[in-house]
Amino acid sequence: MNRRAQERRQSENRRLWIGLTIAVGLHLAALGLVRWSGSGLEWSPDRDTVTLESSSWTGTPLDAFFGPPKIFRPDGTLAEEPPDRVLKAARLLGMPPTCLRREVPPSAPGSGEVRLTVNAIGRIDAISLDRSTGDSCWDAVAIRVAGDLWYHWLPNERFPAPVELLQPITVGLAQD
Repeated sequence: MNRRAQERRQSENRRLWIGLTIAVGLHLAALGLVRWSGSGLEWSPDRDTVTLESSSWTGTPLDAFFGPPKIFRPDGTLAEEPPDRVLKAARLLGMPPTCLRREVPPSAPGSGEVRLTVNAIGRIDAISLDRSTGDSCWDAVAIRVAGDLWYHWLPNERFPAPVELLQPITVGLAQD
């Protein structure tokens, strides 16, 4: 009986180790996939003024540059933020598949402006294109990228929620 219990224990231990090995392997594979398709963010300046979340699109890497936003005051006038309130993001997300299937995908960066509504926690509630980049694919990318913004410094006493703003954006193929 003692030998039988020992054999059973060894069998259960072997199953446990196989299960743990498989679980660790799956976790490492998932981590590798996230790092491979995730975003590499480059900040400028070294201030945590705006955060950009990683996206689930895959494909061609992109660069995005966000200029200083113009914020609508409660009375409807525009307040322009200081010129150093910018964000640069690299390898953020890929081009939409429809743009990659075009004969000539856009290679020159597109610059435009999106109109955003920022909620009480700094997330985007509404987004629309205010000024086109000049290319429908860059317009789609600009809207997608701007929708992931998170304004840590808005709303505030000067600009209560919901905050409407115009966000200049330039998007282009990554220059790695």
